[in-house]
Amino acid sequence: FIGNAGIWDHNASLVNTPAETLETGFHELFNVNVLGYLLGAKACAPALIASEGSMIFTLSNAAWYPGGGGPLYTASKHAATGLIRQLAYELAPKVRVNGVGPCGMASDLRGPQALGQSETSIMQSLTPEKIAAILPLQFFPQPADFTGPYVMLASRRNNRALSGVMINADAGLAIRGIRHVAAGLDL
Repeated sequence: FIGNAGIWDHNASLVNTPAETLETGFHELFNVNVLGYLLGAKACAPALIASEGSMIFTLSNAAWYPGGGGPLYTASKHAATGLIRQLAYELAPKVRVNGVGPCGMASDLRGPQALGQSETSIMQSLTPEKIAAILPLQFFPQPADFTGPYVMLASRRNNRALSGVMINADAGLAIRGIRHVAAGLDL
């Protein structure tokens, strides 16, 4: 099972989000990003227990760092990490449960209707150049750049030992320097 449905809040901040839409935005975003994962896990758990399969949930760099979204999105991805850990615990030893946290990439990720973002894609908020510029590996990732971690985590042969693990596929965000994105830019 791959939990991959999600919506993003386009960095909607606490201060700039009107109070009347904050709660409805929260519920819409959490219903998709957290409850959707939970219900998907519930639906496939019996078959995965019987087959000793695996669950892999898509996280985000916002599961580790602030600024990958606003408070609604970031909180939903932190909630998903807790869900992964709890499900890994509850379903062990029969089902391996893990996550992959991609950084910004070429996609049609949209926002909550409650925040007026359902017709706005991530690529309308962030250009490929802006995304590449903040990544130490200095490229604009495509979805295919993230398939390896999913394939490895799904494989019984190559992944008997990992459950409750989140792979931070962030194109180097975790090693960003304070003064420079990457020290070797002039190499």
